[in-house]
Amino acid sequence: MANFVFVGGGHLASALISGLLSSGCESKQIKVFDRNKEKLDFFKEKYSIKGSSNLEDLVQAGATLVLAIRPQDFATVGKIVSNIDVDFSIISCVAGLSLEKLSMFSKQLEKNLIRAMPNLPAVVCAGITGLYSISSISASLKNTAERLFRAVGTVVWLKEESLMHAITAVSGSGPGYVFRLMHSFYLAAKSTGLSDIQAQDLVANSFLGAAKMALNSAGDFLELCNKVCVSGGTTEAGVNKFNNADIDALFLDVVHAAQHKSQNLTKD
Repeated sequence: MANFVFVGGGHLASALISGLLSSGCESKQIKVFDRNKEKLDFFKEKYSIKGSSNLEDLVQAGATLVLAIRPQDFATVGKIVSNIDVDFSIISCVAGLSLEKLSMFSKQLEKNLIRAMPNLPAVVCAGITGLYSISSISASLKNTAERLFRAVGTVVWLKEESLMHAITAVSGSGPGYVFRLMHSFYLAAKSTGLSDIQAQDLVANSFLGAAKMALNSAGDFLELCNKVCVSGGTTEAGVNKFNNADIDALFLDVVHAAQHKSQNLTKD
């Protein structure tokens, strides 16, 4: 098992650390770097994880750095990383940060980098993560990345780095789209006379149940929808409103807007 150093002590780091510990990793194999003392205290108290505001003190030879920071924070972290003089690997969860930009901070990293795009449901071990690396990446680092993200969900390996923009737009941002749809569904449910709690439970469990059915079905989403739609029935009446509003075109706009934003982040 690799030794992990999490750079950034936010929700993602907390979810991944919780998953690692649940999968058998020992707390002594995990460390956290953050400038915020309260966050370091949180990891120490909850997980018995060692933390520090000095990254160099945490990185030992062979360690895997997991970058769980905002894109705007990487310039500062990158300068610190470039001064570390022991061999290490990086798994980057930073949106829009290409392998080329990462390797600029240390030439030794060119063959020791993996890009990852996890999503928010990782906090409940129901995430999905897109992974990309160059073809010559070591089997050891590839296995390390898989173990890390399989501890909080499933993984998808990409053949082209450019597809990370698609992963960002679909699964990375996807939970936000779903929550927004759930809110509209919730408001509509309340308008029928249901209480707040009833509306929330009915909507959330409708999404949960439908998602489980989709994951366990050989059919595509439209086939499943058609199975629910009895001719002349209530579901058909509701779904026709989606069709009349051209919901497919709306989702094209939504996903492409997020994809273009991801592409622009890479250029910045």
